[in-house]
Amino acid sequence: VVGQLKTELGSLRSQVTSGPFQDGSLFAKVRQQTLSPAQAEQYASRWQLAREGRTPITVDNARELDSLLRLRQDVYRLNWADDGTRLDLLPFGKQVTVCDIDPSPVRQTLGSERPAVDFDRYPDGRLLAIGENSRQVTLLDLNTGQERRLDAGQKQPSVRFSPDGQWLATGGYGQTALLWSVATGQPVHRLAMHKEGGLTPEFSPDGKILAVGNRNSTTRLFDVATGELRHELPLPMTHGLSFDREGQRLAVVYVNGSLAL
Repeated sequence: VVGQLKTELGSLRSQVTSGPFQDGSLFAKVRQQTLSPAQAEQYASRWQLAREGRTPITVDNARELDSLLRLRQDVYRLNWADDGTRLDLLPFGKQVTVCDIDPSPVRQTLGSERPAVDFDRYPDGRLLAIGENSRQVTLLDLNTGQERRLDAGQKQPSVRFSPDGQWLATGGYGQTALLWSVATGQPVHRLAMHKEGGLTPEFSPDGKILAVGNRNSTTRLFDVATGELRHELPLPMTHGLSFDREGQRLAVVYVNGSLAL
């Protein structure tokens, strides 16, 4: 009964969120029948122009954004795979897939069939860190297919590579985040939190500070080189955190919906 209910709810959600103008809609079918060949070519060229464009998104042109691709797929985490031609997608508890940004998306499944809850791609794209729905983290070499398994010591570990690719930080549900050497696959620092909770690590842009949020307690900032605690933010129950591009500010969202900088 539960499985059937999930299927029906998923179908309803897809119908509600897909909108009346997407592929397969009545509008799309009418458009195919009413556009002249010249109009159809003009419509397709507009999409192609948007696909090939490399103009940065700015305040001035943000209103011109247009849809390039829609997938009927539940996605829990996503990230750009490389130069903007592919996306890494993760449905919760499933496998990471790579999707080409193309009219007919080609999907490549990465890693084993073990269910995943988080992932991050190495700065140069050659490694993928996958946090599994267990205590395990998999480091997958995308060139060779070789896997390294790490025991994060916590349930559902979150994962983040440092900007220079030297370190991997793992969180998850527990009281200790780990900082790993990517080269050796060994833990270098154990970063203790005030209380047990869902831990989310985030590196500063220069890779020198690791902020670790905690859904049940406060956010702590650690020195990556030494593992020493440098600062603890006053408010508890972190939901998400992010450094700005220059590393001058840290934005933190809390479970109660508040935002602090």
